[in-house]
Order: sequence, then structure tokens, then C-alpha cells
Amino acid sequence: MSVEELIAIKELSADSIKAQLQALVGKPIQLEENLIELGIDSLHIMRLMNQWRSLGVSTTFSQLIENPTLKSWLPQLLAKSASSYESFSQLY
Repeated sequence: MSVEELIAIKELSADSIKAQLQALVGKPIQLEENLIELGIDSLHIMRLMNQWRSLGVSTTFSQLIENPTLKSWLPQLLAKSASSYESFSQLY
């Protein structure tokens, strides 16, 4: 199975983003863990960004790499949808 197939999603949500990232690192991820230190490299991020852009995300690679944690990424990635951001806020 390719990385693209492993991380493919059809709808953007806090849970789907977290599941994608956990699939890449092979273990549960805490909100404040550094994703780079867990093994998500720039190529993974670029592949994820391509997919997220197709779902309407306007966040840039440089914005994500600046603070590579779920706590930082989720609000940026879900900002396009108020309902998605509300669900993130309620979960975390």
C-alpha cells in the first residue's frame, strides 16, 4: 500500500487528520508531540498538503513546519470550516 493510499481521506476533520498522521508514524500521537521527531518528514508533509489542499485547505508548508505539532496544525487545517474547528475545540 502506498503512502497516498494509507493516508487518503475524503473529509477533513480533527479525527481524520490525526488518523493520517498516526498511520504514518505507526503509533498514537499526543497533541504536543513534535511530528518531525516522530518521523514525519518534509516529503510526508508535502504529500499531506497536496491532499489537504484538494479538500480546501489554504495553509502552507512553511506554516506547518514552523510548529510541527497536532496542537498547532489542527486549528490551521480546520480554519476553513467553522464546524470542523468547533469539533476540534470540543475534543481538545
